[in-house]
Parts: sequence; structure tokens; C-alpha cells
Amino acid sequence: GGGGRKRASTATAQRSPAEREAALLAGPVFGQTIGATMARERPHRPGAKVPFVVDVLTKRLRDSWLEEPGLFRVAGAKAQSLELLETLSVACEAHKYDEALVPVRCDPHLFTSVLKKFFRSLREPMFAVRDYERVLAIVKLDGEQERATALRAEVDKIDADAKALLVHLVGADGFLRAVMRHSDVNHMTASNLGIIFGPAWLRGAGAGDSMEAAFHATDVNTIAEEIIAHGPFVVRHVDAFSATHHYDAAGAAAAAAGDDD
Repeated sequence: GGGGRKRASTATAQRSPAEREAALLAGPVFGQTIGATMARERPHRPGAKVPFVVDVLTKRLRDSWLEEPGLFRVAGAKAQSLELLETLSVACEAHKYDEALVPVRCDPHLFTSVLKKFFRSLREPMFAVRDYERVLAIVKLDGEQERATALRAEVDKIDADAKALLVHLVGADGFLRAVMRHSDVNHMTASNLGIIFGPAWLRGAGAGDSMEAAFHATDVNTIAEEIIAHGPFVVRHVDAFSATHHYDAAGAAAAAAGDDD
């Protein structure tokens, strides 16, 4: 028995960084559906609406780093990103949801690197794979308001846990909306953020086919861009569509406060 454990730990230590990362992204903390992650965490995090990894990393970024140039475009150091990935995986697997595990002062690109890995490893995207063609077709509608209204109807249909996560990101006080408001210095416009998050939010059954993914990439990124640009309208925090992307923050926040979904 002891010899087997020793061999296993030695094998783990001898794995390459890429192999260690692949194992972590396969679960049980990363690489799950949003619903499964929340079902696992809820008994230990009363009142939590989004996965701990997303909650703590977006909090750290929002607190100090919204003006960091190239926030989501610059990669974090690979060794340190893997270390943070392992720290969060081990802690969450043991249900130790302690924000102190993630240092306050740290290279913000480590936070964004791990956050991107969380979304890209999701077993199911934000919109169900079965709805891919229908959601993707929205890009062909003529007007910006028409597309945003159609996206609003699609967001109404997604899983409740996925909707809560989308609200956390693009709602009236959403994290990505906060990032976008500093785009004059961080260069993270709705378009640039759409390129980063689109593939994690919307993908088809043939997502493993790189040619098919490349063929639809522009449309997928455009859908994500418009969800971010019109987030408060799309998640029903405001009733009126605004073409300017700058929604009435105070009114939207008040509406969100009354939204218990």
C-alpha cells in the first residue's frame, strides 16, 4: 500500500507542467458544468451565486487591477499560473473556500490566466450546445437593438446557475462591464473581451473541429461582444435598450438589487 502511494506521488512530481495542468482542468474543480460546480459548493458556501474560483479572482481584479493595460490579453507566467491553478484546485476539492489563498498583491495576469482556463475548460458553455445554431443565427439580424433583444430572449432560457454567472459578469454591476469602463487605459473593449470569452460562452457540438471553430469564430465573438456591451439590458437589469453601451448605472443597480433570480 505505502509503496503504491509513494510511486503515485513520484509519478505526479515527474509529470510535465502541461500534463499537470491537463489533469487539473479535467476536474473535479475545473472542467465541470457550472451547475455541477455550484451543486458541489453550495452546501459549504451559503448564499454563493457563482463558483468560488470566479468569485475570488474577479474580486481581486476588481479591487486593484481594472486599469492594468492588456488585462486579459497578456499571459501570466506559466509556472506561477500553474501554481495558482493547483492551489485553487486543492483548496476547492477539500471545500476550503478561503479568499486568503489568493494573494491580494500579485501579478494580475495570473488571475486572468486562471480565470480564462476556468471558462475554457467548462464541460458545457454558458449557452447549451443544443442551442448553438439558434443563438449564432442572431448575428445575422439587422439592427443592434434587434440582436440585443433576441439575445435577451435566449439568456432567459439558459440554466439558472449559468444565468447567475452571466449576471455576475455583465449585469448592472458586472465584472466585465467594470473592466470595459476602463478600456481607455486597459484596452479591454467589449470587442476585445468578446474574443476572449466568446468560445467559452458559445460553442457547437463540433467545437473540437478547429476548422469549424475558426469558420464561426467571428460570429461567436460578435455574440459575446454584444452580450457584454448590452449586458444590463440582456440580463434584464434595465428595460430600455441603449445604443451607447453606457446604461444608467444607478438605475440599473437599483433594478438589480430587486432581482432575486
